[in-house]
Amino acid sequence: MARVSAGRLYFALLGAAAALVLLATLLGIRPFSGLSAGLALGFVLGEAVVLVALAVLLPLFHVDVESKVKGSAVLEALGRRRAVQVREVREDRAVKIARGIPLLNRLAERMERGIRGDVVKGGMQLDPYAFAARYSFYSVVLAAVFVPLSLVLSVLVSPTLLALMMIPAIILYTPSLSAKNRAAERKTNVRDELPFFALLSSVMQSAGRSLVDAFRGTMGKQILPAMEVEARLLQKSIGFGKDVVGALDDLASTHPDDSFKHFLYGYTGVLKSGGDVVLYLGDRTREYLASMRFRWQSYAERVGTIGEMLIIVFVLLPLLLVVGAITMPPEMVAEIAYASVAALPMISLVMYFMVRSAQPRTYDILGGDARLGLIGLAAGAMAASFTGQLWLTVAVGGAAGAALYGLPVRAQMREVRMTEAALPDFLRSIAEYRKIGYNMRKAVLETAAKTKFNPVFDSILERMAAQMSLGVRLGEVKVAMRSWLGRTTFFILDQITESGGGTPANIEDLYNFISGYNRLKKEATSSVGLYKMLGYAVPVAIPLVVKVISGVIGSFGSSAAGFFRGGTASLAIVNSTVAVVTVVAAGAIAFTMTRATDFTSKNTLNMTVLFALAVLAIVFTRYLPMSFSLGF
Repeated sequence: MARVSAGRLYFALLGAAAALVLLATLLGIRPFSGLSAGLALGFVLGEAVVLVALAVLLPLFHVDVESKVKGSAVLEALGRRRAVQVREVREDRAVKIARGIPLLNRLAERMERGIRGDVVKGGMQLDPYAFAARYSFYSVVLAAVFVPLSLVLSVLVSPTLLALMMIPAIILYTPSLSAKNRAAERKTNVRDELPFFALLSSVMQSAGRSLVDAFRGTMGKQILPAMEVEARLLQKSIGFGKDVVGALDDLASTHPDDSFKHFLYGYTGVLKSGGDVVLYLGDRTREYLASMRFRWQSYAERVGTIGEMLIIVFVLLPLLLVVGAITMPPEMVAEIAYASVAALPMISLVMYFMVRSAQPRTYDILGGDARLGLIGLAAGAMAASFTGQLWLTVAVGGAAGAALYGLPVRAQMREVRMTEAALPDFLRSIAEYRKIGYNMRKAVLETAAKTKFNPVFDSILERMAAQMSLGVRLGEVKVAMRSWLGRTTFFILDQITESGGGTPANIEDLYNFISGYNRLKKEATSSVGLYKMLGYAVPVAIPLVVKVISGVIGSFGSSAAGFFRGGTASLAIVNSTVAVVTVVAAGAIAFTMTRATDFTSKNTLNMTVLFALAVLAIVFTRYLPMSFSLGF
C-alpha cells in the first residue's frame, strides 16, 4: 500500500494555511479597507485555521495516512507486486537529531513512558521512542517559526492570532493523543466488523475450519480491514512460537474492545473444555446482530443532538450580530462579524469529527473527480467575481465546484443502494438452489441466468457469471463492486465454498444477517432525515430572521435612539455581514450534514443545494422593504 509520511503531510497543510494567512493579510490591509476587507480576512483566516486543525488531527487518526485501494485495476497492480522487497532500515533524521540533544532526548523518553500502553492497545507497529522523538523535534521547529510569526500577525492583523503559539504545544502532545485515538479507533472498527466476522467464523466452523482459519481468510482481501489487522497480529504471535490458543489469548489480553476480548476468551474457553464451538459462534452472531441495533439507534440519536446543536448555533450567531447592533458601537459589531465568519468553519469541523466518531464504519468505494471540482470552483468564482460581491463569489464558485464533483458520487451512491437492496433476494435464490442439490457455482450461474433483480445488480451478476462459466472460482472473479456490504456478502460466500460448507442453513444464516443489517441501516438513516430538512432551512432562515429583527428595530425610529447605542451604522454592518455569514454557514452545515446522512462527505450535491438556497434567500430578503417586520 502506498503511504504518505504524516510529517510531510502535516507540514504541507500547515504551509498552505500559513500562506493563506499571509495572503489574507496582504489583500486585507493594502488594496481594501473597511467591512468587506475585514469579512474577507475573517473568512480566509477561518479556512486557514481549519487547515491547521486538519493538519494536527490527521496524524492523530493515522500515523501514516494510507491511500485507499479503489477499483480492480489497483488490486491487480498490487497483485503483480507481491515479491518480497528488502530495504535498509534507517532511522528518521528528526529522531536522530532529537536523540543527540539531551533536552529533547529526555523529553522523548518521558513521552515514551506515557504512551507505551496506548501504543500496545492501539496495535501500532512502531517504536514508541522514535514516535515521541519525531514530534518533539517538530514541536521545537514549529515553536521557532510560530512564536515570531504570531507576534507579527498579532500586530498587523489581530491580537487573537497570538493563539498560533499554541500549535507547537499541540504538536508536542500529538503522540499521546494519537496513541489514545488509535486505541479508540481500533476498538470502534473492530466492534463494527465483529458481527460480520462472527458470522464468517460460524459458517466456517460448521465446515470444520477453525477461528484462526477465519482470521487468515481475511488477509489480503480488503473486505474486513480491522479484522485483517487483527489477523496479522495473530499470525505474528503464532510465528513467534505461540500455540493457537495462547496466541488468541494474547491477542485478547491487550485488546481495547471488551466485546472482541470476550469473543476470543469465550472461544478458547469452549475449545479447552471440549464444548460445541459451532453453537458458541452461532449464539455470538445473533447476539452481535442484536447489539448492532442498539449501535445504529445510538448513532441516530447522537446525530440528531449534534444536528440540533449545529443548527441552533448557526442561527444564533446572526442574532448575536443583531443584538450587538442594538447595544454595541459599530467597531465592536464589526469585530463580532469577523469572528463569526471565522468561527463557522471551525464549529463545523468539530461537529464533523463528532459525527464521524459516532458513525458505524462502511467501506463503500465512492469518489468524484477533484479536477472537475476545481475547474467548476474556478469558473464559478471568476464569473461571479465581476459583481464585486464576496458572498456571491464564494456561493457561485462553491456551488459549481460541488456540483461537478458530486454528480458522479450521487450516481455511485445509487449503485450502492441498488446492490444492497438486491442482496437478500439473491441470497434467498441461492439458498433455494442449494436445497435442491446445486453446488455454489451452479447456484450462482442459475440465479444469474433466470432471476432479475435490478439493472445494477443484474449487470454485476452477468459479469460474474461470464467469468465463472470459464472456470474462475467465485473468490477470484474480478468484478468492480462499490458496495462494501455486497463485497462482504460475496466474500463470505466464497469462504463458505472454499471451506467445504455452503449448506442451505449457512446461506439462510447469511440471508437473515444481511436482511437484518439492511433493515437496521434503513431505520437509522430515515430517522436522521429530519436533520437534513432542518439543514436546508438554515440558509433560508438566517437572512429572513435578521431582516425581520432589523425591521422591528427600525420601526422604533428616532424614539429609541438613546437606547440603541449602535444606531443605523451598526445595523448597516449587520445587513452587510449577513450575506457572508449565510453563505459560509450553508457550506459548513452541508459539510457536516452530508457526512451524517449519507455516511460520506463526498456527496457534495447537498452543498450545491444549500449554496443555491442561500443565494435565493439573500436576494429575496434584499427586495423586501427596510421596514419589513411581519407586523411587529
